[in-house]
Amino acid sequence: MRVSFYQSLRFRLIVSVVVIEVVMLSIMVWNNIDTIFRTHTDRLNETSNNLITQFATTAGSYLIQVDYSSLEEYSKKVLQYREIAYIIVNDRRQRPVVVLGQDMGKKMPLQDKHPAFVDDNIFDIATDIVVAGRRQGKVLIGFSLDLMNETIESARNRSILIATIEVLLSIMVTVFLGLHLTRNLRYLSEAAAKVGEGKLNTVLKVRS
Repeated sequence: MRVSFYQSLRFRLIVSVVVIEVVMLSIMVWNNIDTIFRTHTDRLNETSNNLITQFATTAGSYLIQVDYSSLEEYSKKVLQYREIAYIIVNDRRQRPVVVLGQDMGKKMPLQDKHPAFVDDNIFDIATDIVVAGRRQGKVLIGFSLDLMNETIESARNRSILIATIEVLLSIMVTVFLGLHLTRNLRYLSEAAAKVGEGKLNTVLKVRS
């Protein structure tokens, strides 16, 4: 009695290997994407903190001199940094003296704790401007997450593509090995069935 392909050892072997491969590659892809996300968000968090600290140091001298035009020119140069969406500088009375890339009709952004927890695609960070131990104002800088998200999306697509290719190759290799390994078992099964039917002169075809 011949068994169907879907009931055969060959089919079960192929399905088992493919399922294991898919599960393992899914875990690998998820872990890879998670690592990429944490790496990029941590990098942006460190970069933004370093930049705003440097900005506050430079802006302090302009605020003391009440040189708002130079402060604005300096802010425009910093705004050219690709990931920066806006810059707002307030004086010590909380009056805005420089506003770039931000509509003042909108609500003043609140500071975010970390890029990983941003839900509006802008990482808002702020720090006081302190000179000689005295607070002279405050700076708020918004960092766009577009570049980071593009990088993560590209890495995710590459990971999924590589995983898909690996699954397809695994299926091909498994099918080939399944055909080779189960061929003699099929011959043995067929010969045993014939002997059981009384065909004692059955020749067992075994191939290496």
